[in-house]
Amino acid sequence: MRRILITAAAGLALVASRAPAQSAAADSAAADSVPTVEFEQMNPKPRLRNWPHVRMVMGNEMRRVIRGPDQQWRVDVGVIIEPDGTPSTLVVARSSGNAAVDSAALAVMRASRYTPPRQDGHPVRVRGILPVTFESQPSAADARPYPR
Repeated sequence: MRRILITAAAGLALVASRAPAQSAAADSAAADSVPTVEFEQMNPKPRLRNWPHVRMVMGNEMRRVIRGPDQQWRVDVGVIIEPDGTPSTLVVARSSGNAAVDSAALAVMRASRYTPPRQDGHPVRVRGILPVTFESQPSAADARPYPR
């Protein structure tokens, strides 16, 4: 049995709604008028809203990159959370040292959706670095002591 963990800095949690589509001109005009706030300054913090989907994506990615028990990989992902709660501008801020694991962490973050960030009642972008941790642990059968 493998255990999957995703950790989020300072309690950031994931989301699942999206604003209606707009034209490219409207998007760029709206983007220029929305301030960007550092994650640490947000109160309340955006929360993950689509955990079941993210857990499924993590499981798929984990099966692709982790081989064997007792492995742990951590990737710090730089992200901007848009006013509608979707992540954008994903970059690997600190690599795990394994390109496949780094790619898996980016896939997990792309699948994430957050509560729309607001500050003083106004929509904002949030910038921060979130850790994504993949961990496998031995199954109960593997943990049994050897017969005497």
